[in-house]
Amino acid sequence: MSGRFCRIDLAGLRRALAATLLVMPLAGHAAPDAATERRLAELLARAYDHPQQVLSELKQLEPAQADATAYVRARVAVLQGELEPALQWARQGPQQARQRLVQGLVHERQGRNAEAAQAAGQVIAELEPACKDWKGPAEGPLSCDFRPLHDAQRLLARTLKRAGQLSPALQAVTAALALSRAGQDEETTARDLAEAADLHELLEQPELARRALTDALRQAAQTPRTLAAVKSYEAALAVRRNDRETQRKALEEALALARQADLPRTHALLQAALADFYLHADQPEQARKLAEAALPLLQRFGEPRALRTARHNLAVALVKLRAFDAARAQIALLEQMPVGEDDTRSRAEELRELGEAWTAVGLAKEALAHYHAERRLTLDVQQRAREAVLAELRAKYDADQQKAKVELLRRERAVQDQTLANQSMARKVTGIGAVLLGLCAVIAVLALVRMRKAHLRLRANQALLQVLSERDPLTQLANRRHFLAAMQARGAEPLTGGLLMLDIDHFKRINDSHGHGAGDQVIQAVAKRLQRTLREGDLLVRWGGEEFLIMAPSLKPAHVQLLADRLLIAVADAPISIGAEQQLRVTISIGFVCFPLPPAGLSLHWERAVNWADLALYAAKHRGRNRAVGITEAQAEDDEAQARIEADFEGAALAARIKLAQVNGPLQLG
Repeated sequence: MSGRFCRIDLAGLRRALAATLLVMPLAGHAAPDAATERRLAELLARAYDHPQQVLSELKQLEPAQADATAYVRARVAVLQGELEPALQWARQGPQQARQRLVQGLVHERQGRNAEAAQAAGQVIAELEPACKDWKGPAEGPLSCDFRPLHDAQRLLARTLKRAGQLSPALQAVTAALALSRAGQDEETTARDLAEAADLHELLEQPELARRALTDALRQAAQTPRTLAAVKSYEAALAVRRNDRETQRKALEEALALARQADLPRTHALLQAALADFYLHADQPEQARKLAEAALPLLQRFGEPRALRTARHNLAVALVKLRAFDAARAQIALLEQMPVGEDDTRSRAEELRELGEAWTAVGLAKEALAHYHAERRLTLDVQQRAREAVLAELRAKYDADQQKAKVELLRRERAVQDQTLANQSMARKVTGIGAVLLGLCAVIAVLALVRMRKAHLRLRANQALLQVLSERDPLTQLANRRHFLAAMQARGAEPLTGGLLMLDIDHFKRINDSHGHGAGDQVIQAVAKRLQRTLREGDLLVRWGGEEFLIMAPSLKPAHVQLLADRLLIAVADAPISIGAEQQLRVTISIGFVCFPLPPAGLSLHWERAVNWADLALYAAKHRGRNRAVGITEAQAEDDEAQARIEADFEGAALAARIKLAQVNGPLQLG
């Protein structure tokens, strides 16, 4: 998939084992000595590629070190995907740090990110105080149980990274790095440095990322197993910098190291990563061979995410090679694979890439199906994100409102206390009491005035929250929520006037080549050009991603093509600056429809009208982009006829059930 491949997280190799012998309790056994701890750590590292061999060697340590070997077996069980035996061991007796760590690793494997983070935090809270007491090398070797603490820090870092909390994730990796250095574990130190480099790159700190990666490569130079892992990180950083040659070189070097060191699981992951590279270098035959070679091992080792990526890349390569039946078989297998909540965006990207591949070979039906599936999934992700933001805003508003109520009650109580005090004084001195009662009345009036002002502020904040929830923060345009609210206010009233759906052409290429910051600049510039072109009373909505929606209620059918032409010219006429000295030529594609539609004056409910504009936009994309395609006539008197048009849009056009008009954008030179 674009910009994505299977980086080998060998820190993840500490998530391992299971089997039938996970029955030894933790209490009542002696702690392993330092030599045994080092032996167990080495076994965990080797278990990533040779789990069965490690299980055999563990038997040599029993029964003297039953606690430690049972823990390692549980870790290997997680690695092999045998989660239930690992959980059974982790739940035995009183919960200890290593049991909680295994439980957290199982939760991570199950996609339960929040529970994995909670377990990691409990392990850190239990083990960190003992390690903090160590003052440095002068005191002797690190004596605390640092390896489970290290692995808990890395688990916490992974959960934070998946949640988009990059700075806290970097803090957790930095804490893990301090432990691996103090414990003089060179391999683990190299992996921690590589992960730190990846996070620095994501935080747009390229110089810090370069230094960390250089240190990681130097630290791992003598260990092929670790060097292969660090090389995979180097390839990941090269992808983000759009340095494809460095990516290829790093992956091929890592693959050679994995082959030399007999690391079958690592070798398969790197084959899948290299297949992804060749696929996006437009070498589908090379991609096919590598993906087919990687799939059996990925299946055997239980690498669900890497397996999904390899199968997807194989399907895309087969489409490009016009092996359509084989491609459909891979797509069917892909659709049977579960999709975790963290992988929803990746699934949307898969659907988009498959749609583009089907489009490139001219199979519009498959392309359209994947296009709409991707659109539905993307909208679902965006809806969940919006709901989360709104829930957060509502919670903040409720907290502010409750705080204001408490303050009002406090002030009322103060007024009551003052009133009682004044009444007591009035019983002693009647004259002075009258004066004090008057003062109390004034205080009460002031309190009421303040209460009213506080209530007005609360109402203003509530209105502001409503406005913010219906405004796109990047472009300051109305967002989809605003449009839906406007449409719901219309009720069942059919739509009249023009409806135009717009999409920035090749926007994914802009993000991949120039970065998401440049993509945001392009979206902002396009939004401003569209806004300047529209009339007062027209509604411009950022529909999502690189898509915009225009509703022009007073637009006549005779003028809709003129508006589409002006919009195409407004966007494409001048390049867009994305930096101090760099400019891009950007074009858009438009799908439009204007109601009522001749010859019978057809009007549609707004949801169906948006869908028709969307279908016209897809037709414009399919015909080459930088153009507008619109529906100018429709023979669809009833719901059944309209549904037939939506099911086979191009067929409806060929059968003259709808009439399409095309407006070409300005010619792009150079």
